[in-house]
Amino acid sequence: MSRDIPKPKSEKHPISRAVALKYEGTELPQVVATGQHLVAEQIVARAKAADVPLVEDPALADMLASLDIGDHIPNNLFRAVAEVLSYALYVSGKHEEVLKRAQQTRDEAQNYRSNNGEKKDEPTE
Repeated sequence: MSRDIPKPKSEKHPISRAVALKYEGTELPQVVATGQHLVAEQIVARAKAADVPLVEDPALADMLASLDIGDHIPNNLFRAVAEVLSYALYVSGKHEEVLKRAQQTRDEAQNYRSNNGEKKDEPTE
């Protein structure tokens, strides 16, 4: 028996390209998978199985697909990727966790700089 169930937009047409990014809040996002057609469908299927939010942005996917696996995103794509990741982290409920890790990294860097950086001049009497 078949039922007519509306499919999400991404399932109404074949997936032509997919790019997977890794971001843990401490470094720039990194390309971890990219592919076209069947490989793209496999990337999307794995993301769905892992409850990774999907964002459909063909233009951004095309630009990211030009990068090599393991590459960090370049500065010119930072804003677009940040918007996608912000959405993905929010809908997955992981934004607080990533924000905490990012803050810890900033705090560690600041502590390192203050312990190993320039020493402030002490007043002389």
